[in-house]
Amino acid sequence: MFKYTLYKSKANNASKGLWYPCIHYEETLDTRALAEHMASHSSAHSPAQVEGVLCDMITCILELCAEGYKVKIPDLGIFQYNIHSKGRANKKDFTPNSSILGLRFRVRGTGKNKHEKNCYVSQLGIPFVLVDKAEKNRADVEKV
Repeated sequence: MFKYTLYKSKANNASKGLWYPCIHYEETLDTRALAEHMASHSSAHSPAQVEGVLCDMITCILELCAEGYKVKIPDLGIFQYNIHSKGRANKKDFTPNSSILGLRFRVRGTGKNKHEKNCYVSQLGIPFVLVDKAEKNRADVEKV
């Protein structure tokens, strides 16, 4: 189930004044909270052990991606870095200092989490719940 809120566009283009949905997040959970949640699923491992494995996994994923590898965790995603840069008309004009603006860490869904570019939510059967930001209540439930 996905929770969403609605916002009115203030952009100075054709979208101005139109309403759009955005995902509503309750909070951001850290590795410890994730480990506690995982351990609560009748795991033989303590939250501390799970957290240790997760922290090692994060460190290793970042290290391997920085070394030029993509890391795939089935049914979750492929982790990789992408370069954010300015384009140059001539190859010889390219220099890292003047052209590379930064790095983006990206995760692309795989397996159960992979959705084709033109996959519509009506094909997914995912329930959506409208959250009223002021009341933080479920206002509507619609399965699309």
